[in-house]
Amino acid sequence: MKPLALVLLLGLLIRAALLPQTYGGDFGMWSITAAATLRGQDTYLHTVLPIARAGPYAYFPLYLYILLPLKWLALHTGLAGLRLGTLPVVAWAAGGVDRTMALGTNPAYVVLGKLPVVVGDVVVALSLAGALRRAGLGERARALGAALFFLNPLVLYNGAFYGRFDSLCLAALMLAWRRLERPAPSGGGVALALWYGLAVTLKTFPVFLLPYLFVRAGPRRGLLAALSAVALPALVSLPYLLDNACRFIYIVFLYDTAKGPRQFSWQLALPRLLDAHAIKTVGDVLLALFALALIAFIPAAPGEEERSRGASPASAPAVETSLFPTLGERGRRLARGARDRSEARRGSGVRDPYTYAAVAYALFLLLSKVVYEQYFLWPLPFLIVLTVRDRARVAALLLAVLSVAGPLANGWIHPSGYRPGPALWLSALIASVLVAFALSVLTRSRRAARLPRSEAIPSTMA
Repeated sequence: MKPLALVLLLGLLIRAALLPQTYGGDFGMWSITAAATLRGQDTYLHTVLPIARAGPYAYFPLYLYILLPLKWLALHTGLAGLRLGTLPVVAWAAGGVDRTMALGTNPAYVVLGKLPVVVGDVVVALSLAGALRRAGLGERARALGAALFFLNPLVLYNGAFYGRFDSLCLAALMLAWRRLERPAPSGGGVALALWYGLAVTLKTFPVFLLPYLFVRAGPRRGLLAALSAVALPALVSLPYLLDNACRFIYIVFLYDTAKGPRQFSWQLALPRLLDAHAIKTVGDVLLALFALALIAFIPAAPGEEERSRGASPASAPAVETSLFPTLGERGRRLARGARDRSEARRGSGVRDPYTYAAVAYALFLLLSKVVYEQYFLWPLPFLIVLTVRDRARVAALLLAVLSVAGPLANGWIHPSGYRPGPALWLSALIASVLVAFALSVLTRSRRAARLPRSEAIPSTMA
């Protein structure tokens, strides 16, 4: 059996064992949201539980549409009578009093409702293998890349065990991202736009990558992808927008902004030092810094560098001679130095799409005031590419830290403390590794900008 097939088989067997075991609070909330939607309830306008007690389904409704037929099957077919073991209820705290509510999630739906997540896991694993194959790596390296995701403890916990659907969004994003491996090719714009729009419609975190995508893909393909990222979410959300647009926009876009520092964010230390207003100000400043950093890591557009040079390297000496006819050899050296410094400034961004995505999500984890463990999944596929393709040690370290630390924030076992977040020392450790990774990418990209194109470091060059 080929190594990749063995990885997939082992991963599917593990998932088959995990699927019926239990589910997390988010999965339970989405279960009763799907049941309420089947009854005709607008769950954005009238949430199934008061927001003070439990967070609503705060995404575009595409994944909810995927869950509806699965929920109907679990409720209206022979599957409803299946018994897969004792399942927990989910508890919330309201007004300081612990209240427990059975979510009515029958055992059959615990399996059916997680199947889209398994599909997402498989697609991401195969996408990683494909990216490594196109990078010229062999079967074992491709199997290693797939295994680092498909057998990853955080991926298994977040998906097959808990029931979150981040990997389904990552699957669509990876299918879009493969079309950026070569800068601004002539075709593939429609496929890029559709997969990217689908990723944004499932969860909004791929929108962080839109500025880079626009530059990397070129104006025509970038504009098409941007339009898709707006049109697809609007299309699937149209029934709810027509019912009450203000409420829908609040739930999807503004609900999380009112939260204070959460879980793995190092900003949980701030309440010991600052008042609530100062904490909010710090959070807003860091969010603005994140936006600026996303722009700072974007390189010049493909083709723009060549146009900015005004001539090919072969013709550069003639240009310099015409500009400095009386300065002789010293003038030509000055001109070449000025040109090289200009190129370095234009080329100091991150050209490689996998490197950019990894550092973008690493910066979000570092600067966001809300960092839940499922957010750790976002950079994983991109870190895996850097680890296997480029043998990037800091990327491998960050991959290991996120993969191990993420499952510690669970509702069952708490080796690092849960109050409701992990111990601050663990958040500080994660933040330190995130800083180290961002600095390593910045250093490599600047070093690559100073090298001739043929000698550039692979992880930061096209």
